Amino acid sequence: MIVYIGLDDTDNKESRGTGFKSRQLGELIDAKKLGSLVGITRHQLFVHPDIPYTSQNSAACLEVQCTDMEPLIPLCEEFLIQESEEGSDAGLCITQSSMLSKEHRKFGWAVKRKMLNQEKVQMQVEGQSIYLKGITGTKNGIIGAFAAVALRSTGNDGRFIWLRGLRNLRSGIYSSFELYKMMDIDNIVNFEGIAVEETDNIFIGDWVRPLLKNHKKTILVDEVRNYEKYQWETVSKHFIKSVS
Repeated sequence: MIVYIGLDDTDNKESRGTGFKSRQLGELIDAKKLGSLVGITRHQLFVHPDIPYTSQNSAACLEVQCTDMEPLIPLCEEFLIQESEEGSDAGLCITQSSMLSKEHRKFGWAVKRKMLNQEKVQMQVEGQSIYLKGITGTKNGIIGAFAAVALRSTGNDGRFIWLRGLRNLRSGIYSSFELYKMMDIDNIVNFEGIAVEETDNIFIGDWVRPLLKNHKKTILVDEVRNYEKYQWETVSKHFIKSVS
């Protein structure tokens, strides 16, 4: 089965962010052999002066392949109890991907546009097989934790901050074929969504984050007009951040 694990508000202004802690948790799940980490996505939430957040108000969702969700719950709880920073309001959501409905996805999109409270998110999971718990502080992190799994289930939100091979990728020129072998990606496409030929060469910058597009792990590239050694280059960090 595919299980989504949502985390939010685990950090403070002096610490590493929720994305870093999500990668630590993924390593722990693999080490304990409770599942196999497939990927981790970052999801941007609503930014407003009345919403307390550390830097950018984003949440993270781990995708895990496993045979039993239940052992993940105490492991993730204990991890957040131990690793959440002082002053954090950490929230945790764990659910099978198949449990997330159209209404849940609508709630996820809403959290990107406006302020919602704990009561609203509790209503979303009431009577359903979705684990949701506030771990530290005010427990407000449950809003972002649930939004992260809901947005991940849309297949069209966020960027990958962990995939097999992503963190080992170095700046340079690669063929499209090489990138598919090196990384767990599904698509390399241009702005029009047209796939790059496997024999084409791509210049990879020093910051690459695949997007989640139509349930596919997708690297977005731009055509290079005056080229000698490569035909494409990965789009800028600024652009990826602006759309994810």
